[in-house]
Amino acid sequence: MSEEVDLASFIPEDKMGIAPIELREELMPVVGRISQVLPPDKVWEFFSSAPNETGRRIVFPYYRVDKTLEMCQGYIWLLTHDKQEQDKFLEYYRKASRSAFHTLVWVEVGFQGLESLAKNPASRNWTMVVGHFVNDEERAKGIVTEGAKYYRECLQEFVDFRTQQGITSDYFSEYGVEYLLNKVK
Repeated sequence: MSEEVDLASFIPEDKMGIAPIELREELMPVVGRISQVLPPDKVWEFFSSAPNETGRRIVFPYYRVDKTLEMCQGYIWLLTHDKQEQDKFLEYYRKASRSAFHTLVWVEVGFQGLESLAKNPASRNWTMVVGHFVNDEERAKGIVTEGAKYYRECLQEFVDFRTQQGITSDYFSEYGVEYLLNKVK
């Protein structure tokens, strides 16, 4: 599939009319690359905003790397520091896996690396570790330094937990992208 895609073709019919939809055409190549590993309905589901996140409109594509890393880290902390019943363990692991999976697909597949994301306007919503009130150049520098460290640490915690637990069935295996776990190192 070409990196040139029609972003409007990803919009599910049931989302039409519930809120204004903003298509970020400049990210068409990102969506094109992601759509090579995910079906269109999952590209929309995983990488569009909820109206309450983005000023009462749906933005596509949209993703918060920093917040999702924080969620992944939180679930791994719960899994390693708090005894759970089997059903809670599976729920927490599934959520951690989803967060790590979405992040790696967005960054490593969509943007072909953190440095590319850091230079893109799509990084403007990355505030954790980088700061809220920074210009594009400062944000890019923060993402490739402290942000990259945070990115690697959070994802390495996930990979280590997955390996230690011997888990082989999750989002990565479901979509055949286990190779993305090797990009964490």
